Amino acid sequence: MNSLKELEKMLIEKFAHDYFTTNKSSKSKIINLYCETTGVDRKTAQKRFRRYVIKHFLTSRLHINFVSNHFHHNILVETSD
Repeated sequence: MNSLKELEKMLIEKFAHDYFTTNKSSKSKIINLYCETTGVDRKTAQKRFRRYVIKHFLTSRLHINFVSNHFHHNILVETSD
């Protein structure tokens, strides 16, 4: 069980930057890969990527511009249900 958590963390670390800087079809491919590998559903995978970005990119001054250009758009789209 612990190795599965480590795998999930490693995948998120590897793909988080790509996920938030790429187009919609590439995001879908990243989510599909993550879901197939870990067995979680798409919504859970999306939440995990979003949490990782908040925790790691928003706290780093080097990445604030990257996040502000891509992250806020995703939040606005999701909250406009």
